[in-house]
Amino acid sequence: HGMMLRKANREKKKLEQLSQKDEFYYDQCYQTESGLFAYYHQTGLLLKMDNVVDLNKAIDCYYLFNKLSLHQTTLSLSAVNPEKDFDFSAFKTIDPILKLPAYATLPLVRVYQTTIKLIQTNQLKHYELLLQLLHEYEAEIPEEKLKGFYVVATNYCARQIIRGKLAYRQQLFNLHQLMDQRKLILENGSMPIAKLKNMVTIACQINNFSVAGDYVEKYRKSIHHSYRDSACHFCHGLIAFYQNDYKQAIHHFIRVDKINLVYKINCRIMELKAYYEMDQEYDERTMRIFRSVDKFIKSQGSLSVAYKKSFKNFTTILILLYRFRHRVGKRKLPAIQDKLNRFDVVSDKAWLERKIKQVEGIKSFY
Repeated sequence: HGMMLRKANREKKKLEQLSQKDEFYYDQCYQTESGLFAYYHQTGLLLKMDNVVDLNKAIDCYYLFNKLSLHQTTLSLSAVNPEKDFDFSAFKTIDPILKLPAYATLPLVRVYQTTIKLIQTNQLKHYELLLQLLHEYEAEIPEEKLKGFYVVATNYCARQIIRGKLAYRQQLFNLHQLMDQRKLILENGSMPIAKLKNMVTIACQINNFSVAGDYVEKYRKSIHHSYRDSACHFCHGLIAFYQNDYKQAIHHFIRVDKINLVYKINCRIMELKAYYEMDQEYDERTMRIFRSVDKFIKSQGSLSVAYKKSFKNFTTILILLYRFRHRVGKRKLPAIQDKLNRFDVVSDKAWLERKIKQVEGIKSFY
């Protein structure tokens, strides 16, 4: 009896020394406690001693953390696929457990609940609290979960930027830097090209071109070899574009190949922006490039209707602006602005609006 108890106590002490207490931790606790409970039962000691409290906590926490994790994941899926009707009623079953003081104060519970509230409400107070909790409990959160929580924070910043709150660019840059320093960027040892594009873009938008270049060089070898060169050309094209070196940007953009369709279209759109910025006079060759990209987007049957429409609307306004800027055609600027305002979806509307403001002083001949 003494040997069995000593072994069980050693296992429990080992577990208690672990700082990261998530569902996997409580699964191990459950295995230890259930084995000990079975031992008490089989040896007739159950009436004298039991571990019901510890066993119950292991069961509760294992269930609780799995449900919270799934709730967060389901909310994220719902955000990217709003057309699908997700049933969240099953997640309410954990509410009574969450109200118990012993569980409500657990660090990971607090982080999960704050993350879920941030996704649900998109409120600043939950964003700020999440960052505070992540800083406070960083050592107690497993790396993969910590990475996921920071991604939720970066998504919040990205949404604010899309809504025109450009001050969040600096916050998003800071989060990228923090994740980079803590080695939370790679996913299964690889650099997702969409993530690299976003990191480089934000660094460029706050004029930190050295960091943008550092990201490309640091993570180059972590990009899948089949599209490594194309992804790096695209990122170097972004850096050149934001430095107003449009000829060099085009040099890189036209070398982008072998990447997914969305990446390819984003590259073509950036190429159009570079031609728009570079041309000092009207050039029919540029117009042909604009039209060819518009035709290319229209021909992509795999694109969703909304996605295709947003890019098509972008090229429509870009062509009108290009012609107005170089005093070709009869379309006037207020009519272009009105057309833009009437579009329900349009890619990079903020950039188009900036271009409209830049040419407001130009008077049409007509």
